[in-house]
Amino acid sequence: LFVKMYILGSLLTFFEANHLITLGVFALSFLYLKYCTTADLHFKPTPMNNRILDMCPHIKSKRFLCHPIIVNNLLQTVVGTIMPYNDKGLQYELEDVTHKDGGHTSLAWAKYPEKVVDTIKNKILVVIIPGLTGSKDSNYVKMVAINAIKLGYEAVVYQPRINCGKLCFPEKGHLNIVEDFRSTIEHIVKKRPDMRLLGFGHSYGANLLTNYLGGENPV
Repeated sequence: LFVKMYILGSLLTFFEANHLITLGVFALSFLYLKYCTTADLHFKPTPMNNRILDMCPHIKSKRFLCHPIIVNNLLQTVVGTIMPYNDKGLQYELEDVTHKDGGHTSLAWAKYPEKVVDTIKNKILVVIIPGLTGSKDSNYVKMVAINAIKLGYEAVVYQPRINCGKLCFPEKGHLNIVEDFRSTIEHIVKKRPDMRLLGFGHSYGANLLTNYLGGENPV
């Protein structure tokens, strides 16, 4: 609908209509989408899906509205990547995890001095899995890490061997990225046995997390 109104506004401008009318069209379309519509949900009403909706009521009551100027999804991705993010105070403590085949993955333990994590109260560790080319320095990763800490959780960023700076292929067989992730999670559990893990995957990271959870004996 917004795109249709955008086209209508462009036509009004083309035919030299009053600019106030064009602005009014944009404003009305935005207000209509914000206050008069909700997102269309397409899902199978299983008990698990219904439980997720009950726990996240905003999914049914709200919808994403893009910036009036940046309406293209690819352009939104580009702008979100290049725009600076205020991560002042965020620090990482890096830890290498060595696997049986000699390969390495890394964990970036997030530290945010402005917020002291109450681990005794929460005991929740958010494991952030970035996208294929993402890392601890990606804006969206830093945003998730900071907000997780502000909510009272601990946060750690998982960086696979393909982008952790120490790429090493196994001498035999193939590179098993899911097994790398499984081994790293087992390392975290041994290091922090008192913590409950909460996974947050973005893009390819979400696929990796889903693959791991759907496999054999996830932690």
